[in-house]
Amino acid sequence: MRNVAVLACLFLALPGSGVASPPQAATEQESPEKAAKQKAADDKKAADDKKAADDKKAAADKKAADDKASTPAMRKSLEMAIKDYSLDGTVLRLAATGPPEKVVSVTVADQSLKDALKGAKTWKKGDRVIADVSVETKAGVENSTLMNLTPQTAALDWTETVLTMLVTLFIFSLITWVLSQSKVPDVPKGIAAILFVGQDGKVSNSKTQITLWFSLIVVTYVSAFYLRWVHGNFLGMIGIPANVLALTGLSGLTFAGAKAITTQKLADPKAVADAKSAAEAKATETAAKAETTEVAARAVEDPNAAVKVQATADRAAASDAAAAAAKPPKQGLKASFPGDLVRADDGKFDFGDYQMIVITLIAVVTYLILSYNFLVNMELRAVTQLPEVDGTILALFGVGQGAYLAKKATGGLNQ
Repeated sequence: MRNVAVLACLFLALPGSGVASPPQAATEQESPEKAAKQKAADDKKAADDKKAADDKKAAADKKAADDKASTPAMRKSLEMAIKDYSLDGTVLRLAATGPPEKVVSVTVADQSLKDALKGAKTWKKGDRVIADVSVETKAGVENSTLMNLTPQTAALDWTETVLTMLVTLFIFSLITWVLSQSKVPDVPKGIAAILFVGQDGKVSNSKTQITLWFSLIVVTYVSAFYLRWVHGNFLGMIGIPANVLALTGLSGLTFAGAKAITTQKLADPKAVADAKSAAEAKATETAAKAETTEVAARAVEDPNAAVKVQATADRAAASDAAAAAAKPPKQGLKASFPGDLVRADDGKFDFGDYQMIVITLIAVVTYLILSYNFLVNMELRAVTQLPEVDGTILALFGVGQGAYLAKKATGGLNQ
């Protein structure tokens, strides 16, 4: 047995025998430095794992809190006034129109809305608007995005609008009458004579058209000024469109041109002589009629009293006509409305006068309807303008006024 044990030890000691020899004492235990490094690495990994787990938990907690504090996007309308906006139109600030003071910042993403804000093309500071916004709350912070922008309207009752226009017209007429009073003899005193009757004592087409149009513009402007002040606290800033200005200018030009033509004809001896000859011819015709009537009365044995009276009246009319022919036309004669607007002084229908007054009435009625609609649905903008007339009305008005002046310039004194 002893021999066997010795052989076994020798076999185990042989190299390549497949059995490991016992480790050396230096390799059986790790050095203290390596052990320390390993421990530090293990500690760092554990700390990193713990930090990652904490970060993940914090992120999850934050997301849960955000989800709890957030609300889905919703649409709402804000009735406010434009306070200001950025130069590039990306941010719009709206302010409450009354206490308590409140300012809301709205993000503008739509390009068309940006373009409307940039350079004050469509919207200006102070405009009262209805802002349709999309509101989304994230982490307790409310974010608003502008979806649409429309102006607020006063939406007046029709009775208030009509009453305002009528009161304005009455005040304008009263002021005109007071300022036009004169102590000079033969000067008309009534408001109708001042605004409608011409130098010949008849209703004047040129005076009528400028009175109607100018009065309408004044009434519309003053009514808009008052209603904007009452319902929007705006003062002034009311523009007049180009076509309305042009039409007003044509109206004034027609009035001045007709007056100049009449004055020139009265100063022309030939025109006055022609008018006098026409009046004398009419007087002669009236006298001949009176003489015929008187002869008929004498031919009857017992003259009828009514025939004699008629003859006397005809002679008086002939005398008055002759006297009128010797004098230039003057104010104070009996005017006939609306007959004078469509007839010449000889009593015949005058198409030139007729077409001018018809076109004037079309323009006035059209603009009256536009003005009413403008006032009853008045937009509360800081800067606005009166309603515009279309080019067709302007062209018709210009043609009518031009034809009237041409007819008056080429006709006689009584045209």
